[in-house]
Amino acid sequence: AVANTEGADYWTFHEELYTVRGQIGKEAALTAAENIGLSRVSIELASQSQEVTDTLQRTYALAQNLDITGTPAFIIGDEIIPGAVGVDALREAINNVRECGSTKCGT
Repeated sequence: AVANTEGADYWTFHEELYTVRGQIGKEAALTAAENIGLSRVSIELASQSQEVTDTLQRTYALAQNLDITGTPAFIIGDEIIPGAVGVDALREAINNVRECGSTKCGT
């Protein structure tokens, strides 16, 4: 997704990734890209670019600084919510930040 060389839609690619069972590595990601019409060769070449390397290094450094060790992770207000907590929990956390400045009001 960092090196979108062929105008593919970011969400279309990620929706394709969601259909993969088990752990997603390089091969699964390349297959997903091919399934939505992208060239495996173009993706592999683009992934070796300095721009992609720099973007991944910055993202990794940010995650380390925030002590985020997995995905998904959400930052709401000044709190990090790790894991797939669901849309209702995220909405509640956002509403609470708006109401009391914290993801959990009254605590």
